[in-house]
Amino acid sequence: MTKIFNFEQFEDAFKANEIAKAIPELVINNLVLTSIKHNYPEFVAEYGNVDADIKMASIFGAAWEKNKEVVWQWFDSSAGSVA
Repeated sequence: MTKIFNFEQFEDAFKANEIAKAIPELVINNLVLTSIKHNYPEFVAEYGNVDADIKMASIFGAAWEKNKEVVWQWFDSSAGSVA
């Protein structure tokens, strides 16, 4: 029996399209996280932990809220080599 349509091609195209849509968001999220990590040690040195967190939240908004625990863990694990 000959297939008229190969629906697997549509599924593959759909998956590729979904991945293509996700890539810019992933790139932006990674750039923002890198920027937060770059600035956080300096903010802690200048303002202390509590005020640094407040200032990061005011600058980075939702991105800070989403990533703050990752940043804290990164900062704690690399505190000796960052400063």
